[in-house]
Amino acid sequence: GAVYAVPQFLAQLAVLVAVYGSARRLGFEVRAAACASFLLATCSVVALESITAQNDLVTASFAAVAVCLLLGDSPVEAAFGGAAASFALGTKLTGGLILPVIAVLACVRGRRLFGWAAAGGAAGLVTVAMWGYVLNAIHTGHLLGTGTEGVQDRGSPSYPRSVANGFYLLYGLMDLSVLSNGTIHWLELAGFVAAVAVVGVRRREPLRQRLGEAVETALPFFAPLVVIGGALLWATIARGWGFPIRGESGLLPPLEENLNMTYTKIANEDYSAFGPVGIVALLGAAGWAVVLAVRQRADRRQVVLASALPVFLVLISAESVWVPFLIRFFLIPAVVTAPLLARLFRSRGVTAAYVVVAGLAIVLTLTHDQPKQLSTDHGRPWSYSQVEAMNANSDGYVGDALAAFQQLTPPHACVGAIVGPNEPSYLLYGSNFQHKVIYLPPGDPVTSAYAHDLDYVVVGTWVDQASADTLSSAGWTIQKLGDFWLLAVAPHPRNATSCRL
Repeated sequence: GAVYAVPQFLAQLAVLVAVYGSARRLGFEVRAAACASFLLATCSVVALESITAQNDLVTASFAAVAVCLLLGDSPVEAAFGGAAASFALGTKLTGGLILPVIAVLACVRGRRLFGWAAAGGAAGLVTVAMWGYVLNAIHTGHLLGTGTEGVQDRGSPSYPRSVANGFYLLYGLMDLSVLSNGTIHWLELAGFVAAVAVVGVRRREPLRQRLGEAVETALPFFAPLVVIGGALLWATIARGWGFPIRGESGLLPPLEENLNMTYTKIANEDYSAFGPVGIVALLGAAGWAVVLAVRQRADRRQVVLASALPVFLVLISAESVWVPFLIRFFLIPAVVTAPLLARLFRSRGVTAAYVVVAGLAIVLTLTHDQPKQLSTDHGRPWSYSQVEAMNANSDGYVGDALAAFQQLTPPHACVGAIVGPNEPSYLLYGSNFQHKVIYLPPGDPVTSAYAHDLDYVVVGTWVDQASADTLSSAGWTIQKLGDFWLLAVAPHPRNATSCRL
């Protein structure tokens, strides 16, 4: 049942290998490069998305591979790097938001490698990446498609919406995962003890050097506190600009007016960011690279990678209508910035600190994953029925609908379905595919249902209440399936187990 998640899991492995390779090509030693890759793996959204069917990690893997190849010196690698960048765009439109950063990286690699990268990108676009957009143009008349919920989430730069998006998204990156207040306090105490220990143990080293390493060692322990302070400061700035993050802003849907209900303390692949250690490490490493570049101790390649997060934030804020799951798209700039994390691991003590805190955070995140809880009143997840699985996750209303469907529909009846593209219609087939499901057009459901010899039709009210009204007018009995679907039953159901396809 988990085969659908294999592409994302393989993409995660590709990301980790590419980040390691990029860090090595930037000049970091083996241990630091490996630690950068491992730290990225402990970021909440990376780990959570690796076991889902979403495609953000797949898109990010092409961006990470493109960066790694463009950091090489071979024209062939540059060409394949350009192709990988085009594949990111072909996989998902958000992949295009990282192309400016990748293009600048190719530029700083020199005119010759840039030419090879451009040629590879053009070849990748023509052979693979562009055809999804071509099909959009053929079927909808628009290159980017039209008529879907994803299209509704796109917009043009405007004020105040684009600026508000930037405030909300940056706040969403201040992610505490599921760390409780008590856990955060214990981490602070442990960080203080670790810092004191470093100063005391390394007495033969200069005081300035000891203090520097003590701060670096304590940083992961104090990362949750840094995130709390950063979120509070950012919320204060946002309110001063007229974009309150807590309370009514007039710019958000009513259920999202308080962003603390969606972000900051949650383990969910749609809304989680990088966890407290991940966001502090990413921003710290990027900022450190810029400072060192100003001091001429880091090259332009590192500055380009450090720009990925702010560039992506500006572009996605400008081209999107805010929805809470926009935060997961930041996977893409994160993997581009991640090679710079290698700079954080300058000693074994600092490495051990990150292992302890990041390891604790990701274990808690995975064990409290909102849609995939490891332990509930129903027992272990591998023993769940479909209804129990739905009730255990954040879509419990779907479990109620499924339970009602199983109760009201004969075990092997053919079922019609008029549902939206994002609704879990696979549940209608049953755990052993005992139902045959026929998808009906919404325009004339009565004629279509009789044409297929159907006695039962499930209607998704989120997209097509009118079809239920039409069936009701024709004498069909309408029954609620929880608060999610409706079941229309023919006037004289025959409980037939066969239907016309």
